[in-house]
Amino acid sequence: MRRGGGGRKGARGDPRGPCRDGPEGDALGRGPLSFLRDCGDQLRVFVADRKAFIIKADSKIWLTFLLAAFAGILHWCHITALFENDRHFSHLSTLEREMAFRTEMGLYYSYFKIIIEAPSFWNGVWAIMNDRLTEYPLVINTLQRFNLYPEVVLASWYRTYTAVMDFLGVPTKTCWTVNRGKGLSPVESCEGLGDPASFYVAVIFLLNGLMMSLFFIYGTYLRIPNINTGSLIALCVSNVFFMLPWQFAQFVLLTQIASLFAVCIMGYIDSSKLQKILTAHMVSLAVCFILMFGNSMLLTSYYAASLVVISKNKNLCSDGADKLYVHAALEGPNTAAVEGKEVMACKCLTSLKDVGKAGIPCIAAVGIQCPSNFNNETKTVFDTTSMCYGFLGVFKAALMAIEGSTNLQTQWNIMGEFSNLPQEELLEWIKVNTRQDAVFAGAMPTMASVKLSTLRPVVNHPHYEDAGLRARTKVVYSMYSRKPANQVKRELIELGVNYYILEESLCVSRKKPGCSMPEIWDVEDPANRGKIPLCTLMSQNSRPYFITVFENSNYRVLKIPKE
Repeated sequence: MRRGGGGRKGARGDPRGPCRDGPEGDALGRGPLSFLRDCGDQLRVFVADRKAFIIKADSKIWLTFLLAAFAGILHWCHITALFENDRHFSHLSTLEREMAFRTEMGLYYSYFKIIIEAPSFWNGVWAIMNDRLTEYPLVINTLQRFNLYPEVVLASWYRTYTAVMDFLGVPTKTCWTVNRGKGLSPVESCEGLGDPASFYVAVIFLLNGLMMSLFFIYGTYLRIPNINTGSLIALCVSNVFFMLPWQFAQFVLLTQIASLFAVCIMGYIDSSKLQKILTAHMVSLAVCFILMFGNSMLLTSYYAASLVVISKNKNLCSDGADKLYVHAALEGPNTAAVEGKEVMACKCLTSLKDVGKAGIPCIAAVGIQCPSNFNNETKTVFDTTSMCYGFLGVFKAALMAIEGSTNLQTQWNIMGEFSNLPQEELLEWIKVNTRQDAVFAGAMPTMASVKLSTLRPVVNHPHYEDAGLRARTKVVYSMYSRKPANQVKRELIELGVNYYILEESLCVSRKKPGCSMPEIWDVEDPANRGKIPLCTLMSQNSRPYFITVFENSNYRVLKIPKE
């Protein structure tokens, strides 16, 4: 008597039945070979199905990575060509390359230079964390004040690269003499990754190309419908790497949060998804706050405030008044479109000028579903108008691409060469004629060059996001006001300044009425309005309060005698 006939748990058509119920199948008289054959068939089917899925998924992934790499390489080639064509950077001397790093570029590069010239990497890091040159006489942690992690990482790469190449006996740079002509002295120019400035620029441009590739992948990957833990971790890590190198990244992320909030209110993502994204942003913000040793700007920004406010109001994405307002905003223009559809159709077909402004929003509108409470006529006009504007918008984007290609060719054809002989003379004079601890003040861009090329302490610099530094810079720029000379001298001495670099161009420059430095000071200091600007008096005769010790076509160095 056969047993277990009613105990079969899977029908013959169930792909899992025979393998799952093997022992009972044997009891029914099926041999082990038959059982193994069935299992093998089902395994082959399973593998074939999964293989097709994996191949299809892998093909999409590899295509995405190939397109991302292509975009990154194009961007890298583009910016490298523009930089070289504009400055002829490969044939500049070391000093000229440093002068080519203007304003904040020069300030940030100076920390890279400090680390690579220090006895060891950690000595260099300690030096920039206990910096006495940037805001004399203050000692500041530049890793807290500025976004310097890229310079720290690049400096470690440079030291590693040169150490390995020296160990292997491989030359890292080639140097030659460049004859500059016009009575200028020849200079030595070095090319190759062993040259610090060349290494810095090359790697920065490579990282910019990588950034473009990551943007491509980032935009493709967040299209996934479901947000899992891996997605949130990827978002968090990308935010950290975005915020650490750039002090203005928080403003970009603020626009991202605002856009997601608007999309949530419109009902295209739910509140749960928005909360997960906000959590990832808050975690990345906290990580950056810790890595930057408690940088207060991160927590006092609008970006941080928006994260807190939106995360506390979890019901903002529900079907409430906010969504009705958005629907009403969409309903109004389209109701007007129903009443005047002939006019809109005419403008749609004839006005390319308006398409330049409205074409891109219309492209987005094509992909937006009409709210369910729109009537059929409204939906029809909405869809027709959106498709019309969308088509003309794409046509206009194509025309812009042609014009953009022409602009790119124009930019690539620019051939220039960096030269700033007056500043070169100034920096060389400072190196030879002033003490290593001499303190300088002057215009913000010039101070970045002085600190970078001479390593002299300065009292102000181009990084203008700190309130204390803005107050210092206001004192420094009082040289271009109409204040009395003795008052300005006293305030500069309080800052510890030994030399002031006066720039004639800042004293007389006036691009628009009311925009010269003395005229700007008239708003801030109306009590001295009408007097001769102090910078004008200093260019005529700096004594008795200041002593002119250097002068050329653009710069005048005023020594501040001790009282």
